Amino acid sequence: MFNIPSLLEKFSQLKDPKDTKSLISKILFEEIGVDIPISEIQISKDSIILQSGSVLKNQVFLKKNILLIRINKELPELGINNIY
Repeated sequence: MFNIPSLLEKFSQLKDPKDTKSLISKILFEEIGVDIPISEIQISKDSIILQSGSVLKNQVFLKKNILLIRINKELPELGINNIY
């Protein structure tokens, strides 16, 4: 017989994507000073895509290295290599 709780145990450790996006939004706010709604943040494989204006994207580009280091420090399981 299979033990159902042991089969479902690995799924109990999954994080809610909204929590991940809210943490990314918080990091961006602390480093850049602009509050980005979580609806404008997409995570695709090893990249974070911001659905925002060019002024904000320029600010992100200027601090890209700092942002990547901080995001990978707080969310190492994502393995983010690019943000645009």
